[in-house]
Amino acid sequence: MELYPNQSFHIYNQGNNGQQVFFSDRNYKFFLWKMRAYLLPFADLLCYCLMPNHFHWLFYVKAPEISKDALWSHVDHIEWVRRKQQYGDAAQVVNRQRIGSKEEEQVISINQSIGILLQSYAQAINKEQGHTGGGSPQVQSERWLDRRICDD
Repeated sequence: MELYPNQSFHIYNQGNNGQQVFFSDRNYKFFLWKMRAYLLPFADLLCYCLMPNHFHWLFYVKAPEISKDALWSHVDHIEWVRRKQQYGDAAQVVNRQRIGSKEEEQVISINQSIGILLQSYAQAINKEQGHTGGGSPQVQSERWLDRRICDD
């Protein structure tokens, strides 16, 4: 999917076979934190709708690619704010080791960032719900579609 700068897009996703992806208020809040971390460096979120088995985003893309350093710095900051809100003074500093080669691409696209957001949420919720293996219901992280809403 190609997302262009200075355009608005509608993106939506659902659980496998329409299965539930949000099971508690805590799940919704955690997903909102992920949205802040992984979408906002690229786009302005115009509106969103989170429903038990799917979600919708309407956002305006400012930059379809940014530097990886800028993204990870933003993600780590948002995670620190989340931890401080959740744990107060007991919150631990975000300490991630990022390993990459000099030849590795130094930019990341909004598509890749959305993929990371969806995969990390799917892993967390599947772990929380005890979903494993082929026959269990699982949150889907691969199927997402786009519709460009307006052109400049």
